Amino acid sequence: MKRTALLSYDWDFEVMSSYYQGMQARVDEATDVQLVIFNAFGQTANYKALPGAFEIFDLCELEHFDGFLIQGNRVWAPEARQQLADAIYALGKPLVSINYGLCHATSVGTDNYKAMYGLVTTVLTDQHRVHPAFINGFAGSGEAMARARGYRDACMACGITDARFYQGSWQMSEGVRIALQMLETPHDLPDVIFCCNDDLAVGVQQTLQEHGLRIPEDVMVAGFDNRENSQRAVPRITTVDRDFFGIGYVAMDTLLKLMDGAHPEPFVGSNVQYMLSPSCGYDQSTHYKDDIIESLYSMDCALKRFYEVLTRFQPAVLGANTMSELMR
Repeated sequence: MKRTALLSYDWDFEVMSSYYQGMQARVDEATDVQLVIFNAFGQTANYKALPGAFEIFDLCELEHFDGFLIQGNRVWAPEARQQLADAIYALGKPLVSINYGLCHATSVGTDNYKAMYGLVTTVLTDQHRVHPAFINGFAGSGEAMARARGYRDACMACGITDARFYQGSWQMSEGVRIALQMLETPHDLPDVIFCCNDDLAVGVQQTLQEHGLRIPEDVMVAGFDNRENSQRAVPRITTVDRDFFGIGYVAMDTLLKLMDGAHPEPFVGSNVQYMLSPSCGYDQSTHYKDDIIESLYSMDCALKRFYEVLTRFQPAVLGANTMSELMR
């Protein structure tokens, strides 16, 4: 039996469950593979000062596994991830890193630059927009930086030299804050606002609507990730479906190939799909999937409330270093 381990530092149920399902689907196709998941949490910006944050990973005896996957996020310090990667490499074990590059690892995930470049080019061209703006995600995120470059290069390719740029974070509250900032000059609003993720886009769209602006007639809004909140927004938000299930499947498939002696490219990209939706003037009946999910969220107020509470709870989770702090 081949034993594989996923070392994860992401509590987001919606995304991580899709990763898990994709990995398990690939494992189910094999007859001799086992997947064990180690999932920690907490703030690790100062890794050495917070030794308790990695107590979950201490349970993983690396020598007892044949291959590894690492899924990081912005609160798992890159230095800490690389320490694990170095330890795995020293044992001669194969390693796949999901969405983040690491030395001694094959990276699998979204080509964020290419995906954002394509979305911006498509919307600007289709909808004849000439005054775009972009709200960036967390400043230290490699994903955010790649998407920002994609936006800027797409604008240049479309002949737009005065593309606006706002530095934000990943939270919906940042979308609200920056939308309010834009509204301070109501006669100089962008004609389309591209957001680095869907949480930002939802915050922007709701704030503009609360101040009497029509979406998409007055301002168009686009996000990134195809999360449930973008699907249930009214109008539905144009976004990029990253296919998290597919990323998990490809990551596990790549790891199994490495374990069998293959030598894939350093980066293995996953497919994306542009969900061209009414927030950017596209027909509601075409261009996107998940109609059942959208109708479910529009009907289930309790589920919608749950995700709203989850969004507000996120900063407390990210600020917790240990289980006891989280409980407090």
